[in-house]
Amino acid sequence: MSRTVLFALTLIVIMTGFCGCESALLNMRQENVQREVRVQNKEQELQDLQREEIELKEKKKGLLSDLQNRRMEYDTLNSRLEELRRQNARISADTAEKRKQKADLDKRLKVYEKELATVNNDPGITEAVKKKKIDGLKREIKLFLEMGLK
Repeated sequence: MSRTVLFALTLIVIMTGFCGCESALLNMRQENVQREVRVQNKEQELQDLQREEIELKEKKKGLLSDLQNRRMEYDTLNSRLEELRRQNARISADTAEKRKQKADLDKRLKVYEKELATVNNDPGITEAVKKKKIDGLKREIKLFLEMGLK
């Protein structure tokens, strides 16, 4: 074969090799771009999950705070009712009217304590409804004491 033909064949083989390499390089580049897109998507997903975790932690703190406040409200009201009953027990009732007032007050305080316990222990009502009922009991007790102790 002549040198020219040999040179042409060599050139064809080299060009074919370059085309194959170029095709492989293009495929590798496309795969890299796809991987970069997946990494960006995963990073965004991670950021979203981290934000969601922060929001959930804040909600948890709020719920725990609400629960603690409700518990304190219940405990405070319950202890005040108990204190009123103790004070009522210490009062001497000289007359029949005072004995009746004392008995009525004690009876009403027991009713309030029972209502408070029922509201607090009812699993069928929401915390918001419990708070509303406890607040209502507070107003009712206050009104009763204002009217009854005059």
